[in-house]
Amino acid sequence: MIGRCVNSCGWCLAGILAAGLCPIGAPRAEAGFGAMDWQRIWDMARVGRPVVSPDGRWVVFTVTAYRRGAAHPMVDLWLVATDGDDGPRQLTRNPGPDFDPSWAPDSRSIVYASIRDAEPSQLYLLSLRGGEPTPVTRFPSNTAKPRFAPAGDAIIFEAPTFADVNDNVDVLTIRMSRLQAQERFARGSESRFVRRTDGGAPSGSVIHLFRLDLESGAVKDLMPNFDRSTGVVPFDWSLAPNGLSLAFTANSSPPPYVSLNPDVFLLALESGRITNLTADNPGADFGPVFTPASDAIVYGRKRRPDSLAEFTELIRLSLRHQRHEPITDQNALSPEQWQVSGKGRSVYFHAQHRGRRLIYRVPIGGGKSRPMIEDNSAGYLDLGPKDRIFYLTEGFFDPPSIYMADHNGRH
Repeated sequence: MIGRCVNSCGWCLAGILAAGLCPIGAPRAEAGFGAMDWQRIWDMARVGRPVVSPDGRWVVFTVTAYRRGAAHPMVDLWLVATDGDDGPRQLTRNPGPDFDPSWAPDSRSIVYASIRDAEPSQLYLLSLRGGEPTPVTRFPSNTAKPRFAPAGDAIIFEAPTFADVNDNVDVLTIRMSRLQAQERFARGSESRFVRRTDGGAPSGSVIHLFRLDLESGAVKDLMPNFDRSTGVVPFDWSLAPNGLSLAFTANSSPPPYVSLNPDVFLLALESGRITNLTADNPGADFGPVFTPASDAIVYGRKRRPDSLAEFTELIRLSLRHQRHEPITDQNALSPEQWQVSGKGRSVYFHAQHRGRRLIYRVPIGGGKSRPMIEDNSAGYLDLGPKDRIFYLTEGFFDPPSIYMADHNGRH
């Protein structure tokens, strides 16, 4: 069941009440826990990442319920008001997963990805004024991570394609069908990634970013002929607030990928030019996030190649002066899921500390990282207007719940 509560850390906007351990839509159990077993654990619904609307009035989040014997979990979108006046309400009821929600600039609609009828995931548009979700793509490969352009007239999304196919939908459909059939047969290869399972992308494909024009429905490949492997490392990207450029992560090492070297690339949307911003570092560079003025990027860096155990260091890159300046001490914390504050003065992130994941704030020019949220174990950070902090937290005795706090970690 979904509920609200208050504690010393902030408002709990949405959480699964432990008593009864009920999935969404199931009748609540009688008082008392009873014996905890694997069936009760799997029957618990799970609250997912919070995404706050641009006006700060709403938070959309996923709720996952596992069904025994089903091919996919049931993942639905839910909505809750940040002022606490309205309880959470369910937005979607698709038998398959609905995921990756993102807000329109006017906070009146949501775009998200959805899997239906064993087809590749497609994008749907849902108005908060009511009505059924509207499909906006019919793409032959899995679409994901949609984001509205700042003007609200287009949606940027990612999907697998091929460097010689790009946005040719007819050719892409044929190529995808052939390669998916070939995945059933054994074959020899010297590549480190002879077969991939990243969201159903067949081997040999690369993830590109596409632009969907909402008025005409036309889809344009923003990375035509780009052949760097974007699927063998986490493909993360950020759209500049001024709408003029994109930053993304792609592997720059050649096949057969004996060593991986993720780099941060900048895509100028007007000219289509793609520039490697971190070619000098042999280690991993990833997670680019633009500052509000679109004049700098904050990203994560590891200095040694293929060093998974090395702590992540946050770097600020001035796009005008091409200066890479450290923000955090590489030996103190290993930041994850960082976001830049609304005025561009601070960076919020979460990092592990003594077995828990805390939320920290650090000046964007560098300095001491100060813990903001120290309750339980926090994750999936999102920032709203006035740098209000929205996050997911859980503990040994508390299932995942969404909380809200002010920019100093207080209610």
